[in-house]
Amino acid sequence: MKALLLSGKKVTAKEGNSITKSNDFRKVISDLRKQGWNIVDLRLPDNRKLYWLASNDRQGELFPAEAGGNEE
Repeated sequence: MKALLLSGKKVTAKEGNSITKSNDFRKVISDLRKQGWNIVDLRLPDNRKLYWLASNDRQGELFPAEAGGNEE
């Protein structure tokens, strides 16, 4: 389940259940949120919800300006 979300894929509960061979994707989403995972959802026009792991804004910290800049 965690690998599915870490892959960046956006899935509905039905798709999540099918992919993970589970029957309680929404419960797992709830538990992961309690553990601090930033899982967001969006209600689709057909009333399904789409779930995904929000991007982590820490990506920019890989190359901070002061580490590689010209400081002369």
